[in-house]
Amino acid sequence: VRFESLDGEPLNQQDVIGLYVSLSGNFKICSSELLNMWGDKKAYSLAQGQ
Repeated sequence: VRFESLDGEPLNQQDVIGLYVSLSGNFKICSSELLNMWGDKKAYSLAQGQ
């Protein structure tokens, strides 16, 4: 699952952890990666179809 902000505002780690807590009741979370931005450039590759 990839979480992205709808309004362009950055998500902080507490936001992401809150989402994981919400999902953890129904899904096993085995790993996570934080995707960063450098200024206005994405510091990660896009998923297929994006």
